Amino acid sequence: MKRLPLTISLLSVAVLATSSLAEAQERKATPSTKKAAATSVGLIDMAHVFQNYDKFKELRKDLQAAVLQSDSDAKEMAQQFQTLQQKLSEQAKELDPGSPEHEAIHRRLLEEKSKFEAWRAATQSKLAARETEMLKAIYADVSRMVKLYADYAEYSLVLRFNSKGVEDDMQPQQAIQSMNKNVIYYQAGNDITEPVLRKLNSEYAKTASSTSARPVSGRKVTQ
Repeated sequence: MKRLPLTISLLSVAVLATSSLAEAQERKATPSTKKAAATSVGLIDMAHVFQNYDKFKELRKDLQAAVLQSDSDAKEMAQQFQTLQQKLSEQAKELDPGSPEHEAIHRRLLEEKSKFEAWRAATQSKLAARETEMLKAIYADVSRMVKLYADYAEYSLVLRFNSKGVEDDMQPQQAIQSMNKNVIYYQAGNDITEPVLRKLNSEYAKTASSTSARPVSGRKVTQ
């Protein structure tokens, strides 16, 4: 068998070695993980949605009615306490200070005052809890609709923003807050506020109409 010259054999080894090294470097430079998907950002003005969501308007109206009723009850109870206080104070004038009867009147006034303050604190706490539950329910509705719309329109990220610009009649503090907002520029297609709001109101209108059309249990519906 004829042997190849030594120089040719060494050249072949060098070429093979160089080729293997280049392939190895290329494999090393190529990332093993997939590239992240392109990000499409949507923007939503949550304050605008809340203020114009019909369900929020109805729930807020009910809450405001409860607050007004609470204020009316508190005013009536305060007047009753003042009347009782005046009456007992007149009775106390006829009694010796430090007498059992005088002390009894003083204790009763303290008890009535404590009852009123406890009622007022409990009512305010109940109203605050009701408001919190209302906001949580509305936020859940909006978040769900944002996800549905983002999936439909293929948005991979939705951020909250303030769509109002700096207006001429703004107070200085309001203007500063508006200028400090995170989103400076956006294209109209990035703002999903109105389509989300329209879908929310459309969905709520169907729910409200079906609820109002449902007959009240125990009552005869007349034609």
